[in-house]
Amino acid sequence: MSPRYAKIINDLKLLLLAIEKRGMPTKVTDAYMISLGMPPSSDGTKLNKNSVSSRGVLIGMKLISDDFVPTELWATSRTNFQAGMAEGLKNLYPDPDGVLDADNPSDLELTNLFRSMFSNLAPPTIKMCIRTFRTIEGGAKGDSISPAHTAKDDKKKSTQVKKNATSSDKDNAGTKKASKEEVAVASATTPQLTINIQLHVPSDPTGDVYEKFFTAMKKHLLTNE
Repeated sequence: MSPRYAKIINDLKLLLLAIEKRGMPTKVTDAYMISLGMPPSSDGTKLNKNSVSSRGVLIGMKLISDDFVPTELWATSRTNFQAGMAEGLKNLYPDPDGVLDADNPSDLELTNLFRSMFSNLAPPTIKMCIRTFRTIEGGAKGDSISPAHTAKDDKKKSTQVKKNATSSDKDNAGTKKASKEEVAVASATTPQLTINIQLHVPSDPTGDVYEKFFTAMKKHLLTNE
């Protein structure tokens, strides 16, 4: 016999949260689970194969039947969620030695238990069994079950990022256009100073007056002295 465990803990949390917060469905179908936020398959019509394992956990807990119909324990869990989770956990992992009755059993105790219950379990499988146990145990203790994210959240986030990127590109394009226009306006409106010096000098056949004039201009206007 193989153990039942959730390959994606977030999917199991979505299901347990639906039991606590939502109405009871007629069947826990692929479409129902996808509506909770679990990722669909590549064609979008069926549940992702890794998410199917979470439904198997509910079967093991006897919250739903083998044909996915909610049981009396599902109805009980809606009114007394902690008691339903505690009973479901015992159904999922039967423990005749009472190891799981201890308050917060250690990972080592759980590892040894799963190895004794199921033969030839690989370490990654044992790890997923422990994570599944901890999630349901938290519900039985009254801890908050808060899914980290859903496939719908990821899609919304991706869409929002694209929108933000598009908006940013438009803003940058507008800024560049405005900058060019500002430069053009600035170039057109920048004042330019033109100095026009006109002197009336007397006629001098010898040219001494002109010589002195250009010498003075060179001294006072064309040098840094």
